[in-house]
Amino acid sequence: MKTVLLVEDDLAIRTPLSMYLENAGYRTVGIGNGLEALPFLRTNGADLAILDINLPGKDGLTLCREIRSEFPLPIIMLSARGSEEDKLTAFGSGADDYVPKPFSPRELVARVATVLKRAAPKPSAAESAALTDVSVGPLRLEGANYRAFVGDAEAKLTKTEFLLLHRLARDAGKVVERETLMKETFGYGNYLYDRTIDTHVKNLRKKI
Repeated sequence: MKTVLLVEDDLAIRTPLSMYLENAGYRTVGIGNGLEALPFLRTNGADLAILDINLPGKDGLTLCREIRSEFPLPIIMLSARGSEEDKLTAFGSGADDYVPKPFSPRELVARVATVLKRAAPKPSAAESAALTDVSVGPLRLEGANYRAFVGDAEAKLTKTEFLLLHRLARDAGKVVERETLMKETFGYGNYLYDRTIDTHVKNLRKKI
């Protein structure tokens, strides 16, 4: 059973969301203070963390960076602030996904399943077959180890950013529809918050 660490100080959100996650088959640990998250992870570990941005003790962005520096587990950020800049900041801090409030618990549970699948250490057969080396102009992608180079300089990409760039590079010069990118790269269609992909693209533009 996968363990989800839910760091959210609002009981009106944490309690029902924990119930949804438990009903979906996840062991859920709820914490209401940002200072308690790292000690818990160091002692008990977890498979995924869900962090609110506005937390007492330590804000979610700081916590996200600290978790990312110590643990490989995927992170989903929650926030009442849904601006593009807020999303860029969250992804820049190491988040794998970003969900603005208010949100549907069922949709968040679906995102948890997708992010865990994407973060699995062993890629699916389809993903493995797709991750060949790709070169487009000065851009070179090494599919086996998720490394990207622009000329001789390596671009430090997250796995999600690499998969998105790899998918686009495979069809360089062609139009790839948003729904195709969402389904093939992120694992879900546009029934969720599909503006997330725009934020990843903006991060890629900055990095390469």
